[in-house]
Amino acid sequence: MSVLNWFKRIVGGEDIPAEANAPSDGAASLHGLDVMATIDAHMAWKSRLESFIRGQSDETLKIENIRPDNLCSLGQWIYGEGHDHFGHLPVFKQVRQEHARFHLCAARTLDLAAQEGEARALEELNRGDYSRASQRVKHLLAQLYLEAKNEHP
Repeated sequence: MSVLNWFKRIVGGEDIPAEANAPSDGAASLHGLDVMATIDAHMAWKSRLESFIRGQSDETLKIENIRPDNLCSLGQWIYGEGHDHFGHLPVFKQVRQEHARFHLCAARTLDLAAQEGEARALEELNRGDYSRASQRVKHLLAQLYLEAKNEHP
């Protein structure tokens, strides 16, 4: 499957795990951002959070490090090179907003674990705002890739 078809399937609403059915015809880069790797990294957050909430992780996750949307590599790209090249695209603005929302939801999920317990946090992780924000980031990154490549083939 080609990179473009892979992204079109995501934009079309197919639930394709980033690591499954990955295209074999190269990386999908947008001015310093490997979009496929970024989608994979964002989708991996669910497993990281779940392991932490269940007490099965050696990782230390702190709300104050997760809440800001500019500390991860995608956030740094959004506020840097991504903005410089794609800030004029409406979908880029949506990526920025939904990425910020994703970070707020991830922080809230950890807070729920501390305040209301594992079951409530896992419910949020699997069926709440976190889950929706995560899928939306994936969808919007794929859409950004397609629109950027359409603008500059």
